[in-house]
Amino acid sequence: MVKRIRISRGQPVGLKLTAAERKWLLDALTFLDEEVEDRIRNTPPSEGEVLLTLDELDLLAGSVAAEANHTEDKRLERQLERIHDRAGGQTLDGEPTRIHWTVDKVVMPTVAGSPASGAILVVTGLEGGNIRGQKHKLADGHVVRPDLAIIDDPQTTESAWSESQSARREALLAGDVLGMAGPGKKIAAILCATVIREIANKGNASRFRKTDRGQFEVADLARQ
Repeated sequence: MVKRIRISRGQPVGLKLTAAERKWLLDALTFLDEEVEDRIRNTPPSEGEVLLTLDELDLLAGSVAAEANHTEDKRLERQLERIHDRAGGQTLDGEPTRIHWTVDKVVMPTVAGSPASGAILVVTGLEGGNIRGQKHKLADGHVVRPDLAIIDDPQTTESAWSESQSARREALLAGDVLGMAGPGKKIAAILCATVIREIANKGNASRFRKTDRGQFEVADLARQ
């Protein structure tokens, strides 16, 4: 069992950084806090740990996350994300919030009473194999899987006019996306898209009906 130690505001804690990681931080971070930079620069590598307060760890984590989200250097991005995981020292009333922020995944801070507490947001493409197997391990070891999918404009104009490409995308949505919750589990889904081909080709037999500019509804519901 891990023993929790309450850390007072202003009390320094050690962040382990290799010589290479210190160089990455000092060279790569554009908006690194001056005091944090001085502590990293002036701590001899032989000491192994850089002593930072919780506020300074929070500043460092924010700078690292921002740089990781914008760099085009994939190797640097991975290194910064690893440092971010160690420097994510944000706390609330002395307890860690476990916030996590990278280029394709955000874990909202754990805050009692907040409806967004611990919410997990993941971004991935419709194709490429990254949809299957989406899951997240919580601090207590419990594994959670997605319960909501938001699909934003899954088609190009070209694919929308192709029967075969449209059918393939529908299959991906029905199989991979709606299957992310796991076998036998339900998932909610929101699809943001413009209905183009079906109404033009099928007319009154279309599954959708245009109600206003850019607005559509399911035809069966409209008939009820």
